Amino acid sequence: MEDDPDGGVRRTGAIPVLSATVVVGAIAYVVLLVAPVILDELEYTRFTGFWSAVYLVVAALVAIQLEVSRSALPAKTPSNGTIRRMLLIIVPVVALVTFGGFLAIGPAVFGGDLLIFAAAGSIGAAGYVATAVVSGILSGIGAWRSVALLMTADAIVRGVLVVTLLLVGAPIWAVALAIALPFGLIPLVLWPALRSTIVGQFTLDAPIARVIANMGAILPGTAASAILVSGLPAIVAILRPETPVALLATSMLVLTLARAPFATIAAALQGVLIVRLRTTT
Repeated sequence: MEDDPDGGVRRTGAIPVLSATVVVGAIAYVVLLVAPVILDELEYTRFTGFWSAVYLVVAALVAIQLEVSRSALPAKTPSNGTIRRMLLIIVPVVALVTFGGFLAIGPAVFGGDLLIFAAAGSIGAAGYVATAVVSGILSGIGAWRSVALLMTADAIVRGVLVVTLLLVGAPIWAVALAIALPFGLIPLVLWPALRSTIVGQFTLDAPIARVIANMGAILPGTAASAILVSGLPAIVAILRPETPVALLATSMLVLTLARAPFATIAAALQGVLIVRLRTTT
């Protein structure tokens, strides 16, 4: 059994994380089922294309969370700006690469408003880096209820924003911003509550440069999984631009709904398994 910084003693983080997974999955399904009812076929392909593309990037960046989960160890240490330095190194690179990538695929996936979609994708990717680092540290030190809080708060805020904008007939670029913003907004808003659990409570088992290099080594694997699990609707739009809009919209809906729960469950449990295996070995 392991000491839980949130209080009490737990055998595993699976219970709070799986509970959060149920909430996250349910909210995602609500969003993905509401969208095709409200949007016409062309708007729906743009919506799903962005959703798929941004979650492709997020699923690839899970490499960050996995490596931080592995390397973060519970320890009483003086605050040394580890999180700030890590974010200052990773965020600009991720933001620039994502912006360029979204501009490149934009004509096939989003149609118009390319700069706004690219900016939204970049904001989402940069924000997720913050989520990944904070969640990774919380996982590494066993603060599973805080991990679950981050997961559920992110999903609830995104679900409320996206469904509200869809219902009021907001343009798709505004919906895209609503999809992207919670990734960075939630860790920022929750930081005052999480700060005492994180600051001075962990250490990394290697220098930051080595941890980031390990992230890079993991990235090809998480990116390959991301393409199969999260990115297929966007990939279909890129590779088959001549496909009739009605058929493309139907294909995107089927792919998105069929794969969403598996991706959510797998991603949620990886951090738990890494920490458990590290503790066991």
